[in-house]
Formats: sequence, structure tokens, C-alpha cells
Amino acid sequence: FFFQIAINSFAAPDTFFFISGFLVVYSNMKLNLPKIPFVYFVLYRYLRLVPPIMFIIGVWILSASIDQGPLFKEHVFEEFIDHCDKLWWKNILCINNYSGVDGECMPWTWYIAVDLQLYVLCYFLLNILRRNPKRVLFILKTTVVASVFYLMAYYVHYDLPPVPFLIYIAPKASLYYTKIAHVRPDPHIGSYCVGILMGYYIATQKKINLSRSKIFIGWSLSILFGGFVVFATYLWNSGRVATTLESALYGGFHRLLWCLMISWITYMCINENGGVVQSVLSWYGFVPLGRLTYMAYLLHPIIIILCFGRFRHSIAADQMFLAYAFISFTFVTYFLSFIFCMICEAPITALLSVLISSKVRKNGVNSIKKRKESFSV
Repeated sequence: FFFQIAINSFAAPDTFFFISGFLVVYSNMKLNLPKIPFVYFVLYRYLRLVPPIMFIIGVWILSASIDQGPLFKEHVFEEFIDHCDKLWWKNILCINNYSGVDGECMPWTWYIAVDLQLYVLCYFLLNILRRNPKRVLFILKTTVVASVFYLMAYYVHYDLPPVPFLIYIAPKASLYYTKIAHVRPDPHIGSYCVGILMGYYIATQKKINLSRSKIFIGWSLSILFGGFVVFATYLWNSGRVATTLESALYGGFHRLLWCLMISWITYMCINENGGVVQSVLSWYGFVPLGRLTYMAYLLHPIIIILCFGRFRHSIAADQMFLAYAFISFTFVTYFLSFIFCMICEAPITALLSVLISSKVRKNGVNSIKKRKESFSV
């Protein structure tokens, strides 16, 4: 039952889509920054995310020279490296999430493409939000509700299961679900809009002191929503076939329920009512790890694929072996992430701060100073 936490992780990316939409609106509305030119807005994000991907793709292609192991050519080169040799340009254009079912370069980078696509959309919503917030808020709320019914119809039309199950013995079935209902931007628009709504609400509304009963109800619903999203798949993973109605309901609502849970946690932590959850999430040790997260996200699958692709014997994948593999892969991933971050990501971030971010921040600081001066006068 509790193993659903490990195998049912398809709602996890929506956490980051929520955070992305939340931070864009919250940071701009809270600081009351002036309108940022579209080129600066998108270019900063693009140059922050894509050059490390290009660097890792180059390393990934060069790794073909370590061709070792009886299955390296079939399961590493042909299924992964060869796709990067042919389709690397889609990653640079951030359209790799629209690749066909036959493969894509570094398929785990679909999130970057979707995030950037939604980020561009957020620019226009943010600017309209400054001028006519009521209209945009209505559009966002309507989009969230419409996305639920859209996904329900989507699951029915394509006859999709609620999630790709562990019991699937045909990899193509899981791959089909991933390509149809997971790596495109439309299934995640609702999550992104929830983040935008929460960011605007927290940035513009005064702190509300909730009663203990309301806090208790909020945490109870949050736990209920999160528990349903994670553990509702237990019966289906145990062998029972999901009906069309069950697939439609779960497929339509699970992302929204998950983001509502994250919204409550965010609201409680910002208002200093997060309790133990806030203490854990505010741990200072997450700061250095967080700076390595992006590079670790890019490197981790490569390390696993190269390791198992070079094996020359069968593996007894028992619990002890998996525990050793987990610890080893985690250590190696963050060790290499630190090195690659110093070589590639950190210099790019520093350069962007000088070329782009400094100009935008200067304009924002000057505008804030002017507002303070006019207020004092």
C-alpha cells in the first residue's frame, strides 16, 4: 500500500508547475516591479535553463565512446544516445516534448520544454493582471475548472488509464500514456494557473488570522487530497482494471487536488502556521542542495543508464541491492552535479546577472524608490 508513494509519482511535476506559476506572479506583484520587456522576460529564463542542457547533451553523446557491456548498443546507444545525435535541436528550441513516440533526446527534459512554454503564456497574463486583475482572475479560475473537464474528456477519448501502472508488462502502453497525457503543456495548464492564482492572492492580500478550527479543517482536507492522489491507485496497481469513469475522474481531478494541497502548505508556511512541515521545508541544508538540483535533475538518469548499460551479468534486484544503488546513485549524482555546476551552470547564472538581471532589478529598485519618495511627499 505505502509503496504507492514510490511508484505513483506522476503528480510530482505539477508541484513544480505550481511553484513556477506562483513565483513568477508573486515575485513581480510583491515587489511591484515595472513591466519587463518580453525579450528580457523570456531570454533570461531560456538562457538560465537551456545552456546546461546543451552541455549535458554534449557529454551524453561523447559517452558513447565508453561502449562496454553486451546490452550497451541496444539499450543505451540506440534508445538514448542516438536520439540526441539526431534530435538535439528540439531540446534547444524547447519543443522536445512534442517528439513522436519513437523517442526523444533526454526524454526526462520534457518538463523544461513545458515549463518554458507555460512561462511565455504567463508573461501576457501577468501584464494584463496589472491592468485588469478581475478579468484575468476570472479567466484563470475558468481555466482551472475547464481543465478538469477537458482532461476527463481527454482520458475518455483516448481510453487512457488513470496513470501508467506498475503491472503493465508492455512498455509501449506506459510510453503511450506519457506522450499523450503527461509531457504536453495542456494537461498541466490547470496546475500552473492555480500557482498564478495563489501567487497573486498572497502578494496582494493582507495576512488573515485563521481560527484553529479553520486551520484544522484546512490541514485535514490537504492530507485527504494528497492521500487520495497518492494511494487511490492501490487497487488498480493490485490488478483490478479501472473503469472508464474511474479513469476520467482520477485523470481529471488528481492534478487539481494535488495543487490544492500544495497551495494550502504554501499559504500556511508563508503565514508562519506551517508547524513541523514549515520547519522541515525551511531547513538550511536544502539551500546548497537546491542550487545543485537542476544539474542533478539532468544528470541523474544518465548516471543510472550508463551504470546498468555497462553490466556484463544479470542482476538480482532485491531490496538490499536497490538500497545500495539508491545511496550510490544519489551520492554520485550530487558529486558530479557540483562539478558540472561549477563548470557550466554557475558561470552562466553569474553572467546573466550582469547582462540582464541587473538592468531589470535596477529599473525595479528605481521605481520603488520613486514610489517611496512620492508617498513621503
